[in-house]
Amino acid sequence: MITNKVKDWLREYLQTAILLVIIILNICLNIPEIVKNAFVDASVPISDLQVLWRFAIGSGRWIFALAVLGVAYLFIRKSNKDYVLKQNVSNKIVWHTYAGYKYCRYILNIKTLSLTRVPIPMQFKLIWNNLFDSYECLDGVTEKELGTDTVKVEVFQDNPITSTINLVLADTYPLDWRSKLPASVLSLTTIAIDRVGDKGVRYYSPDYVAKIASTVHELPNNVVEINIFATINAANCYHIAKEVFMTGGRDNLKHLRIYEQTEGSWVFEGNHLQIY
Repeated sequence: MITNKVKDWLREYLQTAILLVIIILNICLNIPEIVKNAFVDASVPISDLQVLWRFAIGSGRWIFALAVLGVAYLFIRKSNKDYVLKQNVSNKIVWHTYAGYKYCRYILNIKTLSLTRVPIPMQFKLIWNNLFDSYECLDGVTEKELGTDTVKVEVFQDNPITSTINLVLADTYPLDWRSKLPASVLSLTTIAIDRVGDKGVRYYSPDYVAKIASTVHELPNNVVEINIFATINAANCYHIAKEVFMTGGRDNLKHLRIYEQTEGSWVFEGNHLQIY
């Protein structure tokens, strides 16, 4: 919903609105003339202003507009330098466009993104493209030590292994893939990798990520496409994207698709983002 998108990124919308209001006011009104008259009415000499503003007011409405817009824009960029972009609507998964994230990164100068509650397909895309300088992913997530977790791998319909496979990843919640995946992919070879542990408890598991990496890198050469269906937390998602798919070793892989769960029913209905 649009209202959730606005509530989620209220700060970013307000900053954009400030810039737009400055532009619109200067189009509709002769601000320098209004400022001059205000100083005259207040019996305050314009010479009391700083040189930059005296120049801007005396140079006409468009130079003044650019000066005000430039000052406001630089202030916004500076205020965002150490700000973390977050999903702020509680208990909701809010979809923002990739273009929206690019706007926040390059126009508003937000350099850090929290991956918590960002939809999993978008997490993969943002991490894959290195859009932000840094990512936060450990909010509400406990780190397990290497060698302390149990990971189960099951392979279905692997005689023969199809050129497109389903990779089913579950760590926080169980995933009954036979009832959750789209009917169009059920005939494909499916590899289910599950972290055995307390369901509903979020862990970053190096063992889980390592098992996924070894499974993917050991796939036969005829596998050229992977469909990912995942119920994983942000920390595992970050490390899977970085350590499994961005490290090379699968040059024959042509397409990677991350499927979206429908909120409420939590089934995968076919909507997805193609990462490459």
